[in-house]
Amino acid sequence: EEYLLSRLASSPDGSEIAVGHKHFRTYAAESGVPRGEFAFPEFLSQLRYSPDGRFLAAANVGDNHPATRGRLELFDAATGRGLWHAAAPQPVEACAFSPARPEIYWNGGGAVAGAVCDPHAPLVSLPLPQLQIRGLAATAGGIVCFGRESEGAVQQVEGADLIFRKFRLISLDNAGKLTKDIDLGIGAGVHALSPAGKLLA
Repeated sequence: EEYLLSRLASSPDGSEIAVGHKHFRTYAAESGVPRGEFAFPEFLSQLRYSPDGRFLAAANVGDNHPATRGRLELFDAATGRGLWHAAAPQPVEACAFSPARPEIYWNGGGAVAGAVCDPHAPLVSLPLPQLQIRGLAATAGGIVCFGRESEGAVQQVEGADLIFRKFRLISLDNAGKLTKDIDLGIGAGVHALSPAGKLLA
Protein backbone atom coordinates (compact mmCIF):
# COMPACT_ATOMS: atom_id res chain seq x y z
CA GLU A 1 0.00 0.00 0.00
CA GLU A 2 1.32 3.45 -0.93
CA TYR A 3 1.49 5.81 2.02
CA LEU A 4 2.72 9.41 1.91
CA LEU A 5 5.16 10.17 4.73
CA SER A 6 6.27 13.68 5.52
CA ARG A 7 6.40 13.72 9.33
CA LEU A 8 8.09 11.40 11.79
CA ALA A 9 8.23 11.15 15.58
CA SER A 10 9.91 8.63 17.84
CA SER A 11 8.53 7.55 21.21
CA PRO A 12 10.66 8.50 24.26
CA ASP A 13 11.83 4.92 24.79
CA GLY A 14 12.57 4.41 21.08
CA SER A 15 10.23 1.41 20.74
CA GLU A 16 7.71 3.10 18.42
CA ILE A 17 7.58 5.61 15.58
CA ALA A 18 4.69 7.70 14.27
CA VAL A 19 4.70 8.61 10.57
CA GLY A 20 2.29 10.28 8.20
CA HIS A 21 1.30 13.26 6.11
CA LYS A 22 -2.35 13.84 6.94
CA HIS A 23 -3.68 10.88 8.88
CA PHE A 24 -0.81 8.96 10.46
CA ARG A 25 0.17 5.56 11.84
CA THR A 26 2.39 4.13 14.54
CA TYR A 27 4.75 1.20 14.08
CA ALA A 28 7.02 -0.92 16.26
CA ALA A 29 10.45 0.64 15.62
CA GLU A 30 12.40 -2.63 15.32
CA SER A 31 9.95 -4.90 13.50
CA GLY A 32 7.87 -2.39 11.54
CA VAL A 33 4.66 -4.04 12.75
CA PRO A 34 1.75 -1.54 12.58
CA ARG A 35 0.33 -0.54 15.97
CA GLY A 36 -2.21 2.22 15.49
CA GLU A 37 -4.11 4.34 12.98
CA PHE A 38 -4.79 8.02 13.75
CA ALA A 39 -7.33 10.20 11.93
CA PHE A 40 -6.26 13.84 11.55
CA PRO A 41 -8.19 16.07 9.12
CA GLU A 42 -5.33 18.46 8.26
CA PHE A 43 -1.86 18.27 6.73
CA LEU A 44 0.72 17.62 9.43
CA SER A 45 3.38 20.07 10.48
CA GLN A 46 4.49 18.23 13.58
CA LEU A 47 3.99 14.99 15.50
CA ARG A 48 5.15 14.84 19.12
CA TYR A 49 5.09 12.15 21.80
CA SER A 50 4.65 13.20 25.42
CA PRO A 51 7.70 12.51 27.65
CA ASP A 52 5.94 9.51 29.25
CA GLY A 53 4.82 8.15 25.84
CA ARG A 54 1.10 8.19 26.78
CA PHE A 55 0.06 10.89 24.32
CA LEU A 56 0.70 11.83 20.70
CA ALA A 57 0.05 15.37 19.52
CA ALA A 58 -0.53 16.45 15.92
CA ALA A 59 -0.31 20.07 14.71
CA ASN A 60 -1.37 21.27 11.28
CA VAL A 61 0.86 23.04 8.76
CA GLY A 62 0.34 26.30 6.89
CA ASP A 63 -0.69 25.33 3.34
CA ASN A 64 -0.48 28.82 1.78
CA HIS A 65 -4.26 29.12 1.83
CA PRO A 66 -5.30 32.22 3.79
CA ALA A 67 -8.48 30.61 5.15
CA THR A 68 -6.72 27.63 6.78
CA ARG A 69 -7.33 27.67 10.52
CA GLY A 70 -5.15 26.02 13.10
CA ARG A 71 -5.69 22.65 14.72
CA LEU A 72 -3.87 20.78 17.46
CA GLU A 73 -5.16 17.36 18.45
CA LEU A 74 -4.15 15.12 21.35
CA PHE A 75 -4.41 11.34 20.96
CA ASP A 76 -4.01 8.35 23.23
CA ALA A 77 -0.78 6.87 21.83
CA ALA A 78 -1.75 3.28 22.68
CA THR A 79 -5.26 3.24 21.17
CA GLY A 80 -5.25 6.03 18.55
CA ARG A 81 -8.34 7.55 20.16
CA GLY A 82 -8.62 11.33 19.85
CA LEU A 83 -8.88 12.85 23.33
CA TRP A 84 -9.47 16.52 22.45
CA HIS A 85 -8.55 19.17 19.92
CA ALA A 86 -7.98 22.92 19.99
CA ALA A 87 -8.48 25.51 17.27
CA ALA A 88 -6.36 28.56 16.44
CA PRO A 89 -6.88 31.46 14.05
CA GLN A 90 -3.97 30.28 11.86
CA PRO A 91 -2.10 26.99 11.33
CA VAL A 92 -0.53 25.76 14.57
CA GLU A 93 2.75 24.43 13.05
CA ALA A 94 4.50 23.88 16.41
CA CYS A 95 3.80 22.21 19.73
CA ALA A 96 5.76 21.02 22.76
CA PHE A 97 5.06 18.92 25.83
CA SER A 98 6.26 20.04 29.24
CA PRO A 99 9.03 17.79 30.55
CA ALA A 100 7.84 18.24 34.16
CA ARG A 101 4.04 18.38 34.02
CA PRO A 102 1.32 16.66 31.92
CA GLU A 103 0.87 19.82 29.80
CA ILE A 104 1.18 20.73 26.13
CA TYR A 105 1.81 24.12 24.52
CA TRP A 106 1.23 25.28 20.95
CA ASN A 107 1.18 28.29 18.63
CA GLY A 108 -2.17 29.89 19.41
CA GLY A 109 -1.81 32.72 16.87
CA GLY A 110 -0.17 35.68 18.62
CA ALA A 111 0.17 33.70 21.84
CA VAL A 112 1.49 30.48 23.28
CA ALA A 113 -1.62 28.46 24.13
CA GLY A 114 -1.57 25.50 26.48
CA ALA A 115 -3.60 22.84 28.24
CA VAL A 116 -3.36 20.07 30.79
CA CYS A 117 -3.39 16.84 28.77
CA ASP A 118 -5.75 14.60 30.71
CA PRO A 119 -8.20 15.51 31.98
CA HIS A 120 -8.22 18.36 29.47
CA ALA A 121 -8.10 21.82 31.04
CA PRO A 122 -7.01 24.99 29.18
CA LEU A 123 -4.11 27.00 30.60
CA VAL A 124 -3.79 30.77 30.49
CA SER A 125 -2.34 31.84 27.12
CA LEU A 126 0.98 33.68 27.09
CA PRO A 127 0.67 36.67 24.69
CA LEU A 128 3.40 36.92 22.05
CA PRO A 129 1.93 39.16 19.33
CA GLN A 130 5.33 40.23 17.98
CA LEU A 131 6.24 36.71 16.78
CA GLN A 132 4.91 34.29 14.16
CA ILE A 133 5.84 31.10 16.01
CA ARG A 134 7.53 28.36 13.94
CA GLY A 135 9.07 26.23 16.69
CA LEU A 136 8.42 25.59 20.40
CA ALA A 137 10.23 23.85 23.22
CA ALA A 138 9.05 23.50 26.81
CA THR A 139 11.44 23.38 29.75
CA ALA A 140 10.90 23.11 33.50
CA GLY A 141 11.47 26.87 33.67
CA GLY A 142 9.29 28.03 30.77
CA ILE A 143 8.91 28.12 26.99
CA VAL A 144 11.40 28.71 24.16
CA CYS A 145 9.90 30.09 20.93
CA PHE A 146 11.48 30.35 17.48
CA GLY A 147 9.79 32.42 14.82
CA ARG A 148 9.62 35.41 12.53
CA GLU A 149 8.67 38.94 13.54
CA SER A 150 4.99 39.69 12.88
CA GLU A 151 5.85 43.09 11.48
CA GLY A 152 8.98 43.80 9.49
CA ALA A 153 11.11 46.80 8.72
CA VAL A 154 11.07 48.46 5.29
CA GLN A 155 14.46 48.58 3.60
CA GLN A 156 15.25 49.95 0.19
CA VAL A 157 17.03 47.53 -2.13
CA GLU A 158 17.92 48.68 -5.65
CA GLY A 159 15.21 51.34 -5.55
CA ALA A 160 12.47 49.07 -4.27
CA ASP A 161 10.97 49.14 -0.77
CA LEU A 162 11.16 45.61 0.64
CA ILE A 163 9.84 44.40 3.97
CA PHE A 164 12.27 42.28 5.96
CA ARG A 165 11.14 40.27 8.98
CA LYS A 166 13.86 39.03 11.27
CA PHE A 167 13.83 35.65 12.94
CA ARG A 168 14.05 35.60 16.73
CA LEU A 169 14.55 33.12 19.56
CA ILE A 170 12.48 34.17 22.58
CA SER A 171 12.36 32.60 26.04
CA LEU A 172 9.47 33.08 28.46
CA ASP A 173 9.31 31.98 32.09
CA ASN A 174 6.29 30.02 33.37
CA ALA A 175 4.44 33.28 34.08
CA GLY A 176 4.99 34.52 30.50
CA LYS A 177 7.71 37.04 31.39
CA LEU A 178 10.33 37.60 28.67
CA THR A 179 13.72 36.27 29.81
CA LYS A 180 15.64 36.21 26.47
CA ASP A 181 15.20 37.76 23.03
CA ILE A 182 17.87 36.85 20.47
CA ASP A 183 17.94 38.47 17.01
CA LEU A 184 18.82 35.76 14.45
CA GLY A 185 18.68 38.01 11.37
CA ILE A 186 16.66 37.50 8.20
CA GLY A 187 18.10 34.21 6.91
CA ALA A 188 17.04 31.72 9.59
CA GLY A 189 14.02 30.23 7.86
CA VAL A 190 14.99 26.55 8.00
CA HIS A 191 15.05 25.30 11.57
CA ALA A 192 14.99 22.48 14.01
CA LEU A 193 14.55 23.33 17.68
CA SER A 194 15.59 20.64 20.15
CA PRO A 195 12.90 19.46 22.61
CA ALA A 196 14.78 21.06 25.52
CA GLY A 197 15.10 24.36 23.62
CA LYS A 198 18.90 24.46 23.87
CA LEU A 199 19.81 23.80 20.22
CA LEU A 200 18.60 25.47 17.02
CA ALA A 201 19.74 24.37 13.55
